[in-house]
Amino acid sequence: MSLRRLLRDERGTLYEIPLLIVFVLMGLALVPVWHSWWKGFLVSGLSLFGVLFALGGLGLLLEKASDAAELAPVRRVLDSAPVRLLGAAAIYLVVGAVFAVVAAFASIFIAPHLSADAAGQLLAMRAITAAGGLAGFGLVFAVRREGPRF
Repeated sequence: MSLRRLLRDERGTLYEIPLLIVFVLMGLALVPVWHSWWKGFLVSGLSLFGVLFALGGLGLLLEKASDAAELAPVRRVLDSAPVRLLGAAAIYLVVGAVFAVVAAFASIFIAPHLSADAAGQLLAMRAITAAGGLAGFGLVFAVRREGPRF
């Protein structure tokens, strides 16, 4: 499959699912920072609603402005291949990075069970982190290639 065809394939994309996963993981990561089990999830939930409302507002604004003749050049730029390529790359990188960070955090606890010496533990931590990043890429790839859901 070509890269161009892969980037155009947006059937059944539910970007909300990776976004919800990111914010749940962010809530889990914030729990030790706030020293409370509920404050991390509260901050994460509030930021999730802020992002969703901002994206919804932007979508409504773009929908209302789509009929304006003055914005035809802007629409052409937003529909261009380089902008779509950058958008797809951003989605892959953000989800991959989040999964890599979560895997790196988990590797702190897993690596001592895999090796007794420090060099082996470091190698295990690197491998687990890389596997987490690849799992994030794989999730985005699978979500982008699914058929229409509704």
